Formats: sequence, structure tokens, C-alpha cells
Amino acid sequence: MTTSKVAARILVRAYLDGRTMDEFMFSAVVWMADKRLTGGIVPALDQTLRDDIDNQAGPVVAFKQIRGAAPYKFAVPLPQWLRRA
Repeated sequence: MTTSKVAARILVRAYLDGRTMDEFMFSAVVWMADKRLTGGIVPALDQTLRDDIDNQAGPVVAFKQIRGAAPYKFAVPLPQWLRRA
């Protein structure tokens, strides 16, 4: 992967800011941003491309869905009848 492709991926991910996007559409947007970067066209994400991203991007992925189920709590207090004085 070339440095311009990496930069385009980072640029698109930063613009998405946590929103989801179909992998095929994401690849197409990264390809277009890469072509604009290597061609010296500024800005790499122009208004038309940003509108396309906004139309195709889904909602922000909730943090709870990313990290999975809640971790087991090890510091569970003992029941009253089991506590020692």
C-alpha cells in the first residue's frame, strides 16, 4: 500500500468520525481521495465527495457495540449473610 493510499484512508476515516460505511463504498471513496492526492488536487475531499460520503455513511457506531459485552466485575460485594465481622 502506497503512502498516498494510507493518507487517503486516514483522511476518509477522520472525516467519517466514527460513522460506518459499506466496505465497497469506502474503498471507492479512498480510491478517489488517493487519485486527488497524487494528482495534487486540493482539497482531497471536496464538497461533492463529502456529500457522497455523508449520503452513504451510516450512523455512529455505539461504543458499547465496539467493545462488546460488559466485562465481568471481580469486585462483587459478598452477600450480607456471608460477610465476616
